[in-house]
Amino acid sequence: MTNFIEIGSHKAVISYVPEYKMFRGKFLNTTGYCDFLADSVDGLYQEGEISLQAYLQDCQDLGIEAFKPSKQKTFTLRYDETLSYQVSEQAKLQGVSINHFIVNAIQQQLHKPVEAHL
Repeated sequence: MTNFIEIGSHKAVISYVPEYKMFRGKFLNTTGYCDFLADSVDGLYQEGEISLQAYLQDCQDLGIEAFKPSKQKTFTLRYDETLSYQVSEQAKLQGVSINHFIVNAIQQQLHKPVEAHL
């Protein structure tokens, strides 16, 4: 399981480091390396904010971009022909492109709470 937190609108992946008995956070999509350690969730947010501010200041001082630019990605999807018709019709009804409709559907699924199945 991968855990994330958001600090100042920037996501960081969180892992546990057993040899330190601490949690480690690493900001995603940075052009450099920006991480932080803490022994609690509250500590992660505090240390993450400190680390992020120091990283942003360093980038500004050096005149470099702090974060990688967002890129458009593509992928191929295999699906039944009837699904193609349904997607096309729903996109038309909503007044959006098929691409926009599919991206919205994926985003909605990603933001749904995950139910544990035991």
